[in-house]
This record gives sequence, C-alpha cells and structure tokens, in this order.
Amino acid sequence: MSKVNLNRIKSVLAEKNKSSKDLASHLGKTESTVSRWCTNEVQPSIETLYEISKFLKVDIRECLSPLKDWTKIVKQFSHSKFRNNENETSI
Repeated sequence: MSKVNLNRIKSVLAEKNKSSKDLASHLGKTESTVSRWCTNEVQPSIETLYEISKFLKVDIRECLSPLKDWTKIVKQFSHSKFRNNENETSI
C-alpha cells in the first residue's frame, strides 16, 4: 500500500515560515516526533493537532489533507488489514 498523507503539517509550517524545530519546542516534543508527523509516518492526536493549529494560527482543517483525498484513503484502508493487539482485523 502506498503512503497516505493524512496531514499537511509540513506544508502549513512552510506557509507560515515556521520550522519543525519551532513546533517541537512549542509543544515540548522531540524534533524526531514532529518529523514523523511531517512525513506522515505517524499522526498526532486530535488534541495535539488542535495545539499545532493554534501555534500556526490556522483553522485545524488546514492541517488535514483535503476531503477529496480522504475518499482515496478510505478505499485503501477498506481493502487492507491491520493488527489490533493480537487479532488481525479488516477495516
């Protein structure tokens, strides 16, 4: 399965002339954690995403990929499996 970009944190940081280091410092997170969000390797919690949007002074929706992309995302996940504890579960 190809990589799915759920967030736009990296793009919004660039638009606001902020660095991932600035964001990490503001949130009290490691630069490594913020880097993983920026590359969509992992996703921040909704609470953290809200804090990111406040730091960047944008609506939280600007930190997420456009809705049209989510249709593709849902289709990809509906055909895949993921591990949930010890069970393998279809979405």
